[in-house]
Amino acid sequence: TGTPTQVTAPCLGAGGDADPRFDPAHPNRLVYTEFHYLANSSIASRLVLLNLNTGIRTPITPYSGRNMQAAWQPDGQHMAWLGSSDQSTTLYEAPFSRGSLHKKLRRIVDSGMISQPEFSPDGRHLIYFKLIGNAFQAFEVNLKNGWPAGRPMQLLTQSGVTASAPLIWIR
Repeated sequence: TGTPTQVTAPCLGAGGDADPRFDPAHPNRLVYTEFHYLANSSIASRLVLLNLNTGIRTPITPYSGRNMQAAWQPDGQHMAWLGSSDQSTTLYEAPFSRGSLHKKLRRIVDSGMISQPEFSPDGRHLIYFKLIGNAFQAFEVNLKNGWPAGRPMQLLTQSGVTASAPLIWIR
């Protein structure tokens, strides 16, 4: 209609809602990071699935901790996301089906200070930033049948790289 419409309900002062990503298998759904306050007034985040047709919001990670920056595998069968604490970030991957993230089947891809995971358009690679020394570097992990295969590989060694925006694949 050309008229913007608010589709999320951010928690006032907690940091808002961020990182929206459309489900490639169901374009009427998206996942986003929802920041909120815990009982002790600290800020946490969780991943929420939003059905744009119905307006129904379904949490797909717990209300405790910090879960953020979800990325869909191109066929929508897997999701990668970050789970973090004050000291470290873990990059996870798990199957996603029937509107649910299957956390019991999740696998750790890498840990450290990680940011902005993104699948390649063909679904054969997962790329992300990782802090090495004083600078972020790009890392890649090969995927086989949607799962990490082998160790992550550092793609570049460069100073001054920031990790504040997602990586974009170009064909």
